[in-house]
Amino acid sequence: MEYEDEQIIAVKKQMKALHTANIKEQEIYIGEEYFKFQPVRIFDNVSLYLPESFIEMPDKIKKIKYPSDNRPAVIKTNLNSNINFAFNWLEDLNGINQGEEVAGQIKDVLIKTNPSFVFYEERNGKTASGNIIKMFDFRSYGIDEQMYNMMCTISFHGGILHGIFNCLDRDSEDWKKAAWQVFQTSMELEESNDH
Repeated sequence: MEYEDEQIIAVKKQMKALHTANIKEQEIYIGEEYFKFQPVRIFDNVSLYLPESFIEMPDKIKKIKYPSDNRPAVIKTNLNSNINFAFNWLEDLNGINQGEEVAGQIKDVLIKTNPSFVFYEERNGKTASGNIIKMFDFRSYGIDEQMYNMMCTISFHGGILHGIFNCLDRDSEDWKKAAWQVFQTSMELEESNDH
């Protein structure tokens, strides 16, 4: 019996460590899989940490999952294409703190066009490099499954990074903390002159 208690305590310690895990410092367990995160340049001037195993979503799948011509410019996905991080760059809209205003506008449009969506929380914060980040999350409906979505706007000099995370709603509790950390790792880079 004492051995079982020790095992339970050890498992609880492991679970607590995973809850406070930092994606920049270690592999983390999400769902039933370990993920290692690495810095990835998204646009010429922005990078953030994404799972090492994620790939650029193939065009054929992009057209199915994001049928609108206004699909995100960059979409990174797992091999099953059911966990996605997507990004758009919005040029400077007259001020570095407009990310909060843009996030509110995006949410308003979603509420008006999709009244069946269920909205959860809104969160404000700062990235590791001090940029303002605004997040909201919600449940939407896919073809045959409910989807969990997290949307962020991050204010940078010269523009706003619009980030989107989505996964199956049943996997959302496993992914929420890691997705929020991904957006918090975004940082501005020196613009590349070699293109």
